[in-house]
Amino acid sequence: MSSNDELLDRITAAATGRSDDAGIRIIATYEPAAGEGALVFPPTYPFSETKYAISSRHIDGGPREVVLLDSFQSQANRVEQELKDAIDDGLVRLPYIETSGLVGEHRVRVTNLDAPHRGPDAYFRDSEDEEGVPFDDTEVGRALRTADVRNARAYYRYVPSDLVFGFWDSQRGGRGVKLARAYVSEVIGLDPQVGQRGAVRFDPNNITKVPIAFPPKRPDEFITLEVGDDGSTQKPPKGYKEAVPSAAGHGNVPASDANPGVSVTEIRRLAFVSLTALGRLRFPDEHGASSPEVDAAGRAVLACLALLGDELAFARPSVFLRSGCDLANLTTEARWVGRGGVGEPLELDRERALALFERAVERAAGLGLTWSDQPVQLRPKQNLAALLEAAFATAPSEDD
Repeated sequence: MSSNDELLDRITAAATGRSDDAGIRIIATYEPAAGEGALVFPPTYPFSETKYAISSRHIDGGPREVVLLDSFQSQANRVEQELKDAIDDGLVRLPYIETSGLVGEHRVRVTNLDAPHRGPDAYFRDSEDEEGVPFDDTEVGRALRTADVRNARAYYRYVPSDLVFGFWDSQRGGRGVKLARAYVSEVIGLDPQVGQRGAVRFDPNNITKVPIAFPPKRPDEFITLEVGDDGSTQKPPKGYKEAVPSAAGHGNVPASDANPGVSVTEIRRLAFVSLTALGRLRFPDEHGASSPEVDAAGRAVLACLALLGDELAFARPSVFLRSGCDLANLTTEARWVGRGGVGEPLELDRERALALFERAVERAAGLGLTWSDQPVQLRPKQNLAALLEAAFATAPSEDD
């Protein structure tokens, strides 16, 4: 196994576009944790007649039907959550943007690692610093708004993970910065057979069809309506609406075919860290001057961040994607990919990925490419706080 410095040298060389390496491919195989033949439950999509994203792909030399078990976007979110947890646990030092505070009785905390649009999200646009300056008017906000692919130093300094997972600043109008993701990962199941789901949970006291009534949005204040000998039901009091016990949370949990699950012959995770994509980024100094050595060092840091995030999220005995989709890991292999196809294996584990990342950050800092020691701390502006408070007061729907 090559040393960490040798591996980092190779990643750095690939980040210049002058080597034969284009990136690093990671392929992992899984089986249902419950065993062969057990159903797994993919995400559902309204556009599909089968409820699942099932398609045909060329795999192992021929067309195979596959079902999507976890998308690029979902996999990126899982990696970001692991990075956020690692930061909170003190395992990883990584700058980020955060808006937080007490809204009514609720403590709110949103970072670029979990905001829908990452660093350019409207959560931050509608926040302010401790002095009441709107984020977009702060020094950091202005720096991020004027950054782009050819001048990404501000993103490197304050939200480097955004440069790995991609973003689009579509919240502010005008020339929104857009950057494609440099890390992709997805989980697919081969040869899916859609199953059936017929479970039901019975109420122990058979509370099912007794008529009740309650005020709107207050099912806990329900009353039981009397039924006459002729089968007629008592008229609800003024302000009450008639219902059945299930509307107040009582009664059986009925069977549902909304997500019947699938049986598959094999499960694979396909991931790739693109050094070619990262190779477009430049990090010029305050005078606008770029250095190939500095640019390569910054790109190498981001590649190592992607590898570390992948290890934190998936280098474990099993991965839990959602209820009914707990997958036991069988094999994982990382390989170099580039000119000539797939190259030699890359030996990597969590400890090595962390050491490699820290060494890359150290090298870049030695060249003057540094990042903020502290997160950018914001608080919701009054309009965002009011919106959040109204949202907390709204009961979630069955679709939430």
